[in-house]
Amino acid sequence: MTIRTTARRDRAPLFPETARTFRLRVFLGLVLLQGLLGLCGTLPALAQTPAPTEEARPENSSVPGAPENALRIVDDAGRTCLLAAPATRIVSLYAGHSENLVALGAAKRLVAVSRADDPALFPELPRLPAKIDAERLLALAPDLVLLRPLVESLSPGAIATLERAGVTVVSLAPPEWESMPTYLERLGLLLGVPEGGEAWQKALAELDLVSTEAARRRGAAPPVRVFLESTGRELHTCAPRSWAAHLLAVAGGENVAADLAPLREGSALAACGVERLLDYTTRGLDVYLVQRGPMNDTTEEEVRARPWASGLGDARIATIPEELVSRPSLLRVVPGARALLDLFYPE
Repeated sequence: MTIRTTARRDRAPLFPETARTFRLRVFLGLVLLQGLLGLCGTLPALAQTPAPTEEARPENSSVPGAPENALRIVDDAGRTCLLAAPATRIVSLYAGHSENLVALGAAKRLVAVSRADDPALFPELPRLPAKIDAERLLALAPDLVLLRPLVESLSPGAIATLERAGVTVVSLAPPEWESMPTYLERLGLLLGVPEGGEAWQKALAELDLVSTEAARRRGAAPPVRVFLESTGRELHTCAPRSWAAHLLAVAGGENVAADLAPLREGSALAACGVERLLDYTTRGLDVYLVQRGPMNDTTEEEVRARPWASGLGDARIATIPEELVSRPSLLRVVPGARALLDLFYPE
């Protein structure tokens, strides 16, 4: 029951407000506030404990219930990915990852690869499209799905479904030349293979032999000047720090377009255009090299038929498989360098 009272306007207050009364009320209010603050100090300490810093946070705190000895990796999407044990059933949705897994001795752990993978390497494995079909993939019972950021961007919903089903998804960008050791170490961690980075050192030793042989074949002559066509439609070439640019140098070639900037930070491509290409030819061009693959299926005959082809002068036109020069792969890097060596300095 609620009782409402209304003061009569014609009657004076029983206790008129004075300055002394006002000060008393303020004082009592401050005392009450201090008491409440003191009461808060008696609350359990957990409520006042700050969140642990990154350094103090337990190893697997990002995934509730994760075992203490779980394999942990932060992928290129920023996810903390955990495996209870080294992966034994792997789906790889990028050909570079698949080939590097093979190079690290994990061929038998692959249960599916991408449609872009070499059929000769994986003749019996299912070949999956870039856009993930979560139901089809889960039927393979993988414990690890390995992909690249480009593939991840095509199927965010499917990836969430895989993670809810308990499948570890790891997104790794194709490595640059300088980051290849770190990339291989991360792959090795997922496989339980600690010597991932050592495999790159062995490859570098073989590449040194290729460079030595290139210098021997060249003798006192200047290095072969090369332009690599990565895509013909917009006439892109390899960026100065790209995988292909490093292989050109290993094989004793001089990249005439080394002054170009990449399309964007980290891109393996640089825009050239016909006008700049013809300017390069005026300073000398020995080999016009076309990498053939999914990005560029141009043939030698098609290059010769282009309106500006006469501007290439006496440059030799040749083609090479894209995967040999542009795919960051332990299986391809040495064969690719040797193929370039024979093309630049045939015996």
